[in-house]
Amino acid sequence: MTYRVPDAADFVNHGDLTTGTLIPQKQGVRVTKRSEVIAFPVKNRVRDIKRCVETLEALHGAEADRFWREECRALARHLTALGYDDAAMRHEVMEFQNAVQIELWAMSQTEDPARRDSY
Repeated sequence: MTYRVPDAADFVNHGDLTTGTLIPQKQGVRVTKRSEVIAFPVKNRVRDIKRCVETLEALHGAEADRFWREECRALARHLTALGYDDAAMRHEVMEFQNAVQIELWAMSQTEDPARRDSY
């Protein structure tokens, strides 16, 4: 059996962290024609969700609206800068908004019942 020197096309753009050598396609690495952005889903960013919930609990009215709009716009800008297309960016922002709403609802369910009835 002869050993063939791999072409540059047989390698992905990253190396094995232990040896520093390039990783051949044959080792199960998927090669794409263009770069893909795979980011941690924003709906799972617990710290950001809790930060927004705490801020929204402290703010009211126009100030809360302004904070929330700017937070969502900043997230959209961040995802766009990472390379998300418009549809994927919108989906992630909606998922984040939903996660914050769920957390706000969950917090309201743990409050003292007398307090909830007093509004």
